[in-house]
Amino acid sequence: MCVALVGVIYAVILAIILLRSSDVIPEQRRGSACSAVGYTCFIIPLLVFEVLTRIILNVLAHQGDTVV
Repeated sequence: MCVALVGVIYAVILAIILLRSSDVIPEQRRGSACSAVGYTCFIIPLLVFEVLTRIILNVLAHQGDTVV
């Protein structure tokens, strides 16, 4: 998941650079921005799901360790 997050950050930075550049045609700017938004909308929910799943599994694992 870390590699995917690095890819999203790379796509966002590239989109920002291309949006600020005047040498790039508008279709390429728009395409880069759309792909960066798409990657972000895909990866961020997966990252949240992974973090919440790990928290739940850690809580369940520690409940099994308690001695009554």
